[in-house]
Amino acid sequence: MSAQPVGTALFLQLNSSYSTLSRVLRHVLCSVLMLACVTPAQAQPCGGQWLPGEGIPGMNEAVYATTMWDPDGAGPQPAVLVAGGNFTTAGGVGANHIARWDGTAWSAFDTGVSNEVRALAMLPSGDLVAGGNFITAGPNVSAYVARWTYTNIPWVAVQPTAQTVAAGTTLDLTATPANGYSNVAVQWRRNGVPVVDGPSGASPGGGTVAGASGPLPSPTIGTPATLTITDAQASDAGSYSAVFSNDCGSATTTVATVAFTCAVDFNADGFLNQEDLGGYLTAFLDESLPPGPSGTNSAPCPGEPAPYDTLGYAADFNRDCSFNQEDLGGFITEYFAESENPTNCIPG
Repeated sequence: MSAQPVGTALFLQLNSSYSTLSRVLRHVLCSVLMLACVTPAQAQPCGGQWLPGEGIPGMNEAVYATTMWDPDGAGPQPAVLVAGGNFTTAGGVGANHIARWDGTAWSAFDTGVSNEVRALAMLPSGDLVAGGNFITAGPNVSAYVARWTYTNIPWVAVQPTAQTVAAGTTLDLTATPANGYSNVAVQWRRNGVPVVDGPSGASPGGGTVAGASGPLPSPTIGTPATLTITDAQASDAGSYSAVFSNDCGSATTTVATVAFTCAVDFNADGFLNQEDLGGYLTAFLDESLPPGPSGTNSAPCPGEPAPYDTLGYAADFNRDCSFNQEDLGGFITEYFAESENPTNCIPG
């Protein structure tokens, strides 16, 4: 084997070292490039971005309306997102045109509605209202609008109103529960105590009561619950409310205050004084004076000559369409009772 020239040996050694260095540099360069290309793709950005429904499939057709709905109001259940549209599945679950999202999954509202939902809203009662192109909701005919209740507890649609009436007249109080609730009954109360049907059903010495309690049409269809007190008396004054209930719960109306006008304010000027006493005595002794209306709250007297048939007699204090000592005694007794201890009258 012949010896290589020194120059040749040195060249081969340098070339070998260069090849090794080149391989190292290429490896380092590739590693840097891989870090530069791969690392940003794996990082989660902290700014706003669209997310694919948390990995849950969406709907199979268009969504036209959404709203937040709290099923039990102030109860423990959290609010959910409700979507309505032209879809029949939500997240892979069968849901005819309406569905709710609880943060983890979609679920249906019973059998849904028969066609697309275009609008959604929540009522103050907590019920969910859907509007759209459907004609049935669940098993019920409900053209283009329907209401979903979470609790099936009735709620009050129309509240009773306060009244000021004359003693001896008929008092009617009404309240109405919302439509669509089954097996609803009503119980009227005065000052928190249940009222009963019959004479003095609201108060001792009071008028005759009808409609104090009982079942309503099932399901409710907008029929008001009416409390009637015939020949209502001052003792019937108070705070009235109605309780609507079924097997699921109850709802109580706001309070309606019933007050009575002054029965012995004969001249109806809003004050009780000697003019009322003198006026009544004059009317009692002289039937030629024009008949009511007056503070005596006289009632019509069918069969009597006009205008007494419709206006009644001014001095007929007990409203029996005749004049006798009972009227005179009743007026004087009430006059002095109100004068000494005013309850419905304002002395003046």
